[in-house]
Amino acid sequence: MESDSSYVLWECCRFIFLSVYSVFKAFYYVLKTLILKILPRKEKSVADDVILITGGGRGIGRQMALQFSKLKPKHIILWGRKEEPLQKTTEDVQNLGVSCSYFVCDVCDRELIYKTGEEIKSSIGDVTILVNNAGIFNGALVLNDTEENIHKTFAINALAHIWAYKAFLPGMISQGRGHIVTISSMLGIMSLRGASSYCGSKFMTTGISEALHLELEEYPNIHLTSVHSYQVQNDMFQDLKLRFPWLIPPLSEDYVAKATVRAVLCNEKIIMMPRIMYLLVPCLSIFPATAMAPLFRFLGVDSALESVLAQKQKTE
Repeated sequence: MESDSSYVLWECCRFIFLSVYSVFKAFYYVLKTLILKILPRKEKSVADDVILITGGGRGIGRQMALQFSKLKPKHIILWGRKEEPLQKTTEDVQNLGVSCSYFVCDVCDRELIYKTGEEIKSSIGDVTILVNNAGIFNGALVLNDTEENIHKTFAINALAHIWAYKAFLPGMISQGRGHIVTISSMLGIMSLRGASSYCGSKFMTTGISEALHLELEEYPNIHLTSVHSYQVQNDMFQDLKLRFPWLIPPLSEDYVAKATVRAVLCNEKIIMMPRIMYLLVPCLSIFPATAMAPLFRFLGVDSALESVLAQKQKTE
């Protein structure tokens, strides 16, 4: 009887200690994050890094390649489906004095990812910074979206990330260092009418990145950065129209690329662009959906893709 009482007392003390320890640890990391957001952070060198950027021939991928090239990494590798933009970006990077090569690789093809990954390891070496950037967008209502489009959207925007992890993460683990960058979206945190497949795929990348972060806790020198940007001013989102575009203007590809590269250099775990999104996201959790809906309707978020959806109805 006495031993049972001692055991209960021990478990109570252990519970209290672990609870207090967890609270203080959480407070420490919150305080540390806030301080690092305010104070200038030391940027790491990428001089010894082999950087792979999927979707690197154009758009944000191209801009990231040009930004990374200013830091003189060991090598930059570009992946994409079309050779012409890949070749052009490769030449532009090489003209900046950085070793660069490209591979025509459709990230929809899992086996091609593995095969090209092995080719890179044997000819160039282990990739130490992986930027999962390739993505597609095709607005449609859930019931009107085609099975082909849904499959392709998830294959490129989400599943390709997993296949790339499997291809290059073991090399990072063996070297004891690395960095994985997930180019997600604000639509990987909040949704948009008419973009169900895209939102679903981006929510998936957000979840994968968060889970992978937990899986890699025992490897402190392998970092992960998840990038969530608002509407980007490019061909992919040219048909997305908000009621007050001057209120939160679309972001340029150059801006997103610079912010992403800086996040990598500072080992930031997550970034949102523009900064006002850091205030919006907590509101989605605090306030009920019925309270946020009138705000989204006022801003025109609920009808941002109306022109795209109307055009598709006509063609159908």
